[in-house]
Amino acid sequence: MNKKLNDSSLYRVTYKGEGIYQALRNRVSNEDWETLLNSPLFTWLPKPNIECYTEKCISYFTEKGFTNFIEKTFPIITDYFGKPNNIMFAKMQPPDKLLVYEDKFQKVYK
Repeated sequence: MNKKLNDSSLYRVTYKGEGIYQALRNRVSNEDWETLLNSPLFTWLPKPNIECYTEKCISYFTEKGFTNFIEKTFPIITDYFGKPNNIMFAKMQPPDKLLVYEDKFQKVYK
């Protein structure tokens, strides 16, 4: 059965208040980060070429992106963070900010 995706809901995943990918980036070596970025567990998520992607912007998963994240990426992330007690999942409506990038997996706001 194919469930209908809710395009209006977005998901934010954080670790101790920091975006999950940035938090992971801060915990691993440059070599490990490059390996992760090139693995199929991470390559499903497009990396937009926009200035503010990691510093001034906040990215949110779409329903499809969140599903992929949970199925593909989350298991490897828990290997680095241990018990996911400090990983928070928030489902929300789009923020009242400027949308600077979107694809079927994510929306990025400034």
